[in-house]
Amino acid sequence: MTDKIDFLNDIVNTKKREVGIKKQHTGIGSLIKVIDSIKHPLSFIETLSANVPPRIIAEIKKRSPSKGVIASGIDVKQVATDFESAGACAVSVLTDEKYFEGSISDMITVKNAVTIPVLRKDFIVDEFQVYESRANGADTILLIVKILDKAVNHYLELSRQLGMEPLVEIHNENELKTAIDAGARIIGINTRNLDTFNVSLDTIASLINYIPDNVFTVAESGITSTDIILEFMKLGIDGFLIGETFMRASSPSKKLKEFIDKFRISSFK
Repeated sequence: MTDKIDFLNDIVNTKKREVGIKKQHTGIGSLIKVIDSIKHPLSFIETLSANVPPRIIAEIKKRSPSKGVIASGIDVKQVATDFESAGACAVSVLTDEKYFEGSISDMITVKNAVTIPVLRKDFIVDEFQVYESRANGADTILLIVKILDKAVNHYLELSRQLGMEPLVEIHNENELKTAIDAGARIIGINTRNLDTFNVSLDTIASLINYIPDNVFTVAESGITSTDIILEFMKLGIDGFLIGETFMRASSPSKKLKEFIDKFRISSFK
């Protein structure tokens, strides 16, 4: 049985093979031509900053390697438009096919259906994917420091050249330092340890004080209640990326609206 750290390596290695195949059929030059012909991306950071709390990035997530099927067979367009109507300030779309049942097609569908920024969430391992994301309408992408390490500097610069300000994901103090040194403007603290796949909400408390005030912070994973949002906001978290909690609900958008309504009632008490 493959242990979880090897499982992560398997995901990354699979992604590299997939990208290698894509590059045989599509050149970066052709992607650049598409990028030059489409609208400029929406500003992810400006949208997040301009919204009122709790600033939720609602995620379309069909399955995960650790939890299995979450919401297979959903109407991606309907979920996305309902998320926007319910108050999401952005929509995250998992596009990994093998492990998460996502696709670039899902992201395109969402982009064509909503007026808020769309985040492509995937395992970025090659600059080809940055161009591919923008060419297919992504307003921003996820960069995982655990995977990219110091190369995150290059991916940040390339993303910005294409008009995107990425969400840079970290899990520990060393990764946080790498992200800050790279000049990340949006840092996501993932409470799910990618070595063990366990969630520890204490990760937020242990890292938030090391993040500069001018960096927008996003909490990721394990956000199952409004109480957690309120607690994280007291610690200094600016926004929240929530997928599984919404997607497991009979109506993801109603669950999102419930979170927002409860937050606003609680924050006035």
